[in-house]
Amino acid sequence: MFTVYDVGTSTPGTTNGSLSRAIPGTPSNIVLAAFGVATGAAPNKVLLSATVGISATLLTPDVLFSIIRDTGVIFTTLAEASVSATQDETVSFSAVDSNVPAGYHSYQLIATVTNSSLNSANVVGPVTFTGISLQ
Repeated sequence: MFTVYDVGTSTPGTTNGSLSRAIPGTPSNIVLAAFGVATGAAPNKVLLSATVGISATLLTPDVLFSIIRDTGVIFTTLAEASVSATQDETVSFSAVDSNVPAGYHSYQLIATVTNSSLNSANVVGPVTFTGISLQ
């Protein structure tokens, strides 16, 4: 049975329309949120969850969201926009980082548009990113 060891959170925007940040095309990216969290000795887990509001500004962009622990990507998911230009959509996803080395770790949520030649998108909010360290 696991117990809560630490909690980290980053909330750059809590509502739709609270942000307006362009998401660059690959290979560039934008850091949407970041936090640090402590982990105890293995076995452990860090439960991660994110919610991001995006708006297509040109056609239907595919937005790749990645979670980075310290310096390495540990999770990716592709959000294929189902909205057309000037419409908003909220994307939510979760991940589990298991058996993390004991210590203090930084987590970042990043985004990039993978089909940027004819498509573009903005982050419009909300943006929330949380992690719960369990041991």
